[in-house]
Amino acid sequence: MNEVIPVYRLHPMVIHFPIALLLTGFGVHVLRHLREGHDWLVLAESWLLWLGTGSLLASLALGLVAENSAPHVPAAWRVLRDHKALALWSGGLFTLLSLAAKFAPNRHRNLFSLAWATASGLLIVTAHHGAQLLFQFGMAVSRPS
Repeated sequence: MNEVIPVYRLHPMVIHFPIALLLTGFGVHVLRHLREGHDWLVLAESWLLWLGTGSLLASLALGLVAENSAPHVPAAWRVLRDHKALALWSGGLFTLLSLAAKFAPNRHRNLFSLAWATASGLLIVTAHHGAQLLFQFGMAVSRPS
């Protein structure tokens, strides 16, 4: 009952927060451009992007810890390598989007929208690779004794 959670299990537990925040943020971004004049959507979009990016970077750090501490499954190494590369790209792109939103709001609106759509697609592909690691290869899953 009082089992200590291994550190490598934290990444799969927290990664759902940035996925939900960032994809919802993109939805709010699209809605904001369809319904001009709703100032609260601007604030919601900003908070979702910043909170999502911060939680993504924290989850990325936990993923790097998990890579070095989780029991390795040799058959999953290629997927793990691709998942890590995609995660690093996702983290970098969302960080750039957050900086652009903070320091250059309302500039290059179409480019910003395209970048957010690209980053969201990249995040979904990264999540798919993570799901493969968990469900297909059983990484970070306890085996019954």
